[in-house]
Amino acid sequence: MNWDEYRIKCYELGRNAEIYQRDGSFNERATALIECGMQEFSAEDGVAFLEQMISHGPLYDEVDRLLCPILLYTGDKICYGVLDGFARYLGEELSMLGNAVEEYNLEESGMSGLADFAGKRFRAVIGFQTYGFSVLASKEEYLHDLIVGPKFHMLLDHPVWMRNQLLHAPKNDYYVLTHDENYVRFIERYYPSVKGTFLVPPAGREYVPVEGEQLPSGEPGVEKIYDITFIGSYHDWRLWMPQVLEMNRKTGGVARRFLHHMLHHRDQTWEQGLEEVLDQMGREDLSDEEFRDLLFDIKPVCFIVMSYFREKIMDAIVAAEVPVHVFGDSWKQERYNRAKCLIRHPNLTPDESLRVYAQSKISLNIMSWHKAGMTERIANMMLNHAVTVTDESKYLVENYVEGEDYLAISLMDISGVPKVLRQILEDEKKQQEIAASAYEKARNKETWACRAKRIMEIIDAIGE
Repeated sequence: MNWDEYRIKCYELGRNAEIYQRDGSFNERATALIECGMQEFSAEDGVAFLEQMISHGPLYDEVDRLLCPILLYTGDKICYGVLDGFARYLGEELSMLGNAVEEYNLEESGMSGLADFAGKRFRAVIGFQTYGFSVLASKEEYLHDLIVGPKFHMLLDHPVWMRNQLLHAPKNDYYVLTHDENYVRFIERYYPSVKGTFLVPPAGREYVPVEGEQLPSGEPGVEKIYDITFIGSYHDWRLWMPQVLEMNRKTGGVARRFLHHMLHHRDQTWEQGLEEVLDQMGREDLSDEEFRDLLFDIKPVCFIVMSYFREKIMDAIVAAEVPVHVFGDSWKQERYNRAKCLIRHPNLTPDESLRVYAQSKISLNIMSWHKAGMTERIANMMLNHAVTVTDESKYLVENYVEGEDYLAISLMDISGVPKVLRQILEDEKKQQEIAASAYEKARNKETWACRAKRIMEIIDAIGE
């Protein structure tokens, strides 16, 4: 063991002394380090350094600032483990950059175990759409305010759905990472207690063939056996209408006007649409807090509108009898029982979805109203050589070229969606050109390695 390795071991013992004392391993660990210090180094250097680390002497704080790890929350099983996967992929790439990464599995170890981190310093604490940041240490203090270091909460939907997480969050050094430029502005305006918000979309991954998977050429890989795939679920918007109809008179009146407005203004964000509705109703004098809370109260309208247009796109595809492979139980609903062109498959895990993208010539994406955002689905399509067909966003327009890297569909021309799909399906040369171009750009923009580098840039800038 060289001197640097010895120092790290001593630091880890001092940092985790309480945990090792509870599990009964502290004395054994300390004895081994004392013996090593005596044998490999002088007692004055080795044992004295160990004593500083255990006692949290003046030298400990200096070393702690240099060596403290990044704390990463894992274990979330939502959406077949998508968020857990994001955390693990990011952790791997942060480690590759030379960072010490400590993972805490919220599912296995529970929220109560977070108390062990109180008083400790981390270079950063990172969680994905978790209620972990809302855990209280007391009635008046959040646990994460007792943890030293910036806290980064990656949110993967419009902030209207995240109000509770954003309101019940640490008061100090709490930051948000999100995938849409509009959401950055929304949080900056309507959640001023958040110290900073940054555009950091989730990333994609390339499918890694398992042993024995190979192309006809003999190279590792999977064949393009699907013409068109859609890895998205179906939601019947009608099931959400009672929530609007049961609202009180005042809120319900706004909600119904908002619903009508958004159905006819498909290019607007939710906040833009509500601002126009309130202006028309003569209620434009709401405070930012009142506006934010009103949008939260009428958020069922947002889900209805998203689901309505997804249904209309699929209806157009079915009417044109364009074959599309769909996945999951949501497509077994009565509305599409007779749609022979929808070829149904079982639910997919995140890893299975990568394989499907790698096996797809073309893959359809319908944005969940991310008007300026990027999603992991699009990144996965591009990184697995599937032609991406999607409604556009500001991020796509600024980072890729329509017709060269992806094909655009429009909510303003839903009847034209089948034509876009048919034309590219019939042009194999164009498919190959678009897939190749998108892949080359995405591998330099949309991987977890890229995201890890960006997050470290943010951490370093905050620490300056």
